Amino acid sequence: SISSKATGLRPGVCTSTTRPSGPYTGQTIYETDTGYLRVWNGSSWDYLSLKQSATTNLPVSDIGKAWTSFTPTWTSSGTTPTIGNGTLIGKYIQINKTVVAEMTVIMGSTTTFGTGIYRIGLPVTAKTPLWAYAHTGTARLYDASAAQVYAGVIGFYADATGHVSGWTHGATAGAFGATTPFTFAVSDEISIQVCYEAA
Repeated sequence: SISSKATGLRPGVCTSTTRPSGPYTGQTIYETDTGYLRVWNGSSWDYLSLKQSATTNLPVSDIGKAWTSFTPTWTSSGTTPTIGNGTLIGKYIQINKTVVAEMTVIMGSTTTFGTGIYRIGLPVTAKTPLWAYAHTGTARLYDASAAQVYAGVIGFYADATGHVSGWTHGATAGAFGATTPFTFAVSDEISIQVCYEAA
């Protein structure tokens, strides 16, 4: 039953093995061993989050949880660039199968720029997209020497699921690389934001 306390409303507390034996439809419980809020739907204990499976539903501890920092990989379809004394940072949050991530590359004086199409590694492997080059985010590219900002789109290059690439359009059309949409140098930046479905 729900009891009223000075700190708010509290559902019945139990574990996943000590749930009420005679529940009524709509009864809500909190399982201390799993962290799940569950409700009796008339025939089974359902989740109060998007139902996918017993391992991918949303525990209470995930509601409003902090983002997680990670260091993304920076590679390419050709010669791999190296960050050197530059900066390579990222952060992400995952709720059920949805992943939102932000990654930034800031070029340093010892950064090497490689060749080919740049690839930025994802924090969580993605589900294979519905089509090759599927759009999954946006990008901001900054040319420090010209104080110029470029916009781009982020997508899965040829159905990749572990990394994404980026493209610009118009006069600077092309996939991000050492010389696209401009020739990268010290203090230049690539910042991307993505939202995708985890595998």
